[in-house]
Amino acid sequence: MVEYEFGGPLGAAGITFGLPVLLYVFAFACNDVSGCPVPILLHPCDFAWESLNADAGLLNASLSKFFTREAMLVTVAYYVIGLFLWRVLPANEVYGTKLVHHHRPLLYRFNAFSASVVVLAICAAGTYFQGAEFPVWTYITDNYVQLLTANILISYALSVFLYVNSFTVDTKYPNRGLRELAAGGTTGNFIYDFYIGRELNPRVTLPLLGEVDIKTWCEVCPGLTAWILLDLAFIAQQYRSYGYISDSIIFTTAVQAYYVLSSQYNESSILTMMDITTDGMGFMLSFGDIVWVPFLYSTQARYLAAFPVHLGWPRILGVAAIFVLGIYIFKAANNQKHLFRTQPEHPAVRGLSSIRTKRGTRLLTAGWWGLSRHINYFGDWMQALPFSLPTGIAGYMILPAGAALTSADLSDSQSRTMLDGRVVVQGPATGWGMIFTYFYVLYFGVLLIHRERRDDAMCAKKYGEDWKTYRRTIASSHNARLATHCPGGNHFIRLSGPHLVPGKIIKPNPVARHARLGAATKTLYVYYSPGVPTAEANYNGDIRFGSDRSYMNERTALHEISHTLGVGQTSAFDELCASGDWPRALPLLRSWDGPDAVINCGGGHFWPYGLNYNDEWSETNGDRNVLLVNAMVADGM
Repeated sequence: MVEYEFGGPLGAAGITFGLPVLLYVFAFACNDVSGCPVPILLHPCDFAWESLNADAGLLNASLSKFFTREAMLVTVAYYVIGLFLWRVLPANEVYGTKLVHHHRPLLYRFNAFSASVVVLAICAAGTYFQGAEFPVWTYITDNYVQLLTANILISYALSVFLYVNSFTVDTKYPNRGLRELAAGGTTGNFIYDFYIGRELNPRVTLPLLGEVDIKTWCEVCPGLTAWILLDLAFIAQQYRSYGYISDSIIFTTAVQAYYVLSSQYNESSILTMMDITTDGMGFMLSFGDIVWVPFLYSTQARYLAAFPVHLGWPRILGVAAIFVLGIYIFKAANNQKHLFRTQPEHPAVRGLSSIRTKRGTRLLTAGWWGLSRHINYFGDWMQALPFSLPTGIAGYMILPAGAALTSADLSDSQSRTMLDGRVVVQGPATGWGMIFTYFYVLYFGVLLIHRERRDDAMCAKKYGEDWKTYRRTIASSHNARLATHCPGGNHFIRLSGPHLVPGKIIKPNPVARHARLGAATKTLYVYYSPGVPTAEANYNGDIRFGSDRSYMNERTALHEISHTLGVGQTSAFDELCASGDWPRALPLLRSWDGPDAVINCGGGHFWPYGLNYNDEWSETNGDRNVLLVNAMVADGM
């Protein structure tokens, strides 16, 4: 029986065709022409389509109100520039989690933070010389709907390409391109599979740019950077309209920019998110990443551009306190979980209670994770709340210049006068604008609740009865977002021994690297032995470091761990070395170094990637050592 999510095919169809319409509703029903919401909606008894079109600025509107070739070309140019920066800027190359059918990870390239800094620096220079009239800012606000349409069309086109291209995946795993289909995206129902995504890790090779991982690039690059650009464009619009910039729009843009840049700075963390490890790449992620995020999430700044709100320091500090508390909860909970997974003997987590599962892993039931199954989601939602709070009790009406004002309008303490003479008052619109400015907070809460339930179902399947025991142990469940998964960890290699734990003196932890990339199982006993010249290890799992601290590094630790797994320690290793017949390890090596590469052995060691000397060390070589050693173990070493 097929298991559907998101309401099945009907829900997928509703989202696929309904969300773009919703963004158009937001664009026209909350505008800088007549008000937010448009005045006719405040008087439903007098509703008329002609009045609605007039209030929305759509009277006698042509196709160009929604779409222009120029806006499409500008949007395409934005994506081309983003891809160019992705290719030419220095990048951090990181291996992801192991693929289900290939038992090895893909290599990812990350530099979204650097790309955003370059784009923002160029815009800052342009603003310095041209102020609020900088063409980037004026073009965005003057062509907002046309840019929205262009991005919607691109998301549909990308989704169609991804769906069609997914049928070229060779499902006789393993395949040459390491391509896999997502477990939930092959139901056979067209609209559902189109929405959820069929291929797990689609990549495309572009001229001059090389191979691009579509999912991760869309996730962290174009949409997030565009979110900041839209916010900044609305700041410039407010200045052009009023001649000043309000503290509310500065605060809103600042916290949202922090959120974006912090996410991009730590972008490799997305590799453990459900979006990357489980979901296919379809309309859900295509539209969400490049349309929904920038155009919905910037709603508050767009509102404040038309109706400035003056907060004052007391309210700014109050809202900032909520934001900082949310950041603290989110980061502290995630850091505690990460430490528990990668360094379980660390003093900060060693004494925390947990449940030992039949899989051999542990589920944390104390600390932050004793308060809630997803306390980090709650912290993430708290970070989102200050995005909307500066808009206050939202809603406004725009009266034309020279219009006769009523006594109520004149006495409205919240009235604003634009430089062109138009007067903006709240009046009967007070509160109704919150439908738009607080929609993000409500939506985000629903998203996190849904994600929590997906996580819960996944963990229930993974841990069985142990998960039921864990749920009974936790007193309550708060719902909130981003890269949580189960609070336990896959401690493939477990450390023991009181004298020396490499994670305390070797950063980053070599055991964490094995847990992330490998599948080998071993209990390690680590000792400090002054009589040992450098370091040594045996197949029993004993690792001894001598007094020479220059060898207390990750390169040495990974080298010694390979000995505990069989390198130079077993007769099987010697036989495999003599025959050169490594069914898994040799093809893996040749995928990196070419078809002529061979695994060399001698003196109980192997090369390349044996990390036998300090000058062999690099992050990439560290990952390849772990992957190659695990392949050797799988070959029977």
